[in-house]
Amino acid sequence: MNLTPKQEAFILHYFEYGNASKAYRHAYNAQSMKEATINNKAYEMLNKGEIRARLSELQAKAQSKAEWSVERVLKQYEEIIEIGLGKKAAKRMVTQSIGGGISETVELDLCDTNLVSVNQALQGISKILGFYKHTVEISTELSLKDFAKEFYLKERINDGGNK
Repeated sequence: MNLTPKQEAFILHYFEYGNASKAYRHAYNAQSMKEATINNKAYEMLNKGEIRARLSELQAKAQSKAEWSVERVLKQYEEIIEIGLGKKAAKRMVTQSIGGGISETVELDLCDTNLVSVNQALQGISKILGFYKHTVEISTELSLKDFAKEFYLKERINDGGNK
């Protein structure tokens, strides 16, 4: 793909903002252009084959990177759960004093349960998979009848009492 630096700038800004007109303003000298002209030029840019191809390439890379990140995080959580339940040993570096001011560091495989870590890992997995959502509950003491009365009164006041 042979793109000009301005076309590449347009693509990167469009990829960042998701707004072709805004991307066009950033990439090109558009201060003296009318809004309609900017919109038309931005639309034309998005319809060019090489522009669409480069955007598709960037979207594929971003998608691939995002999937890899989620996959890796889930694997890390899985390992934390296995270690926390004592099913898998965790490697630890332990330094012990031998005597005479001499110490020795050894690597040990330790099995220990840590249910707090397991709980935190399960919460993290739940958030990633969309099982853990924050909800807000709003309640009111106002009945539907009272609401209708208030609404009707406000409408009358706003309308100057002409109803």
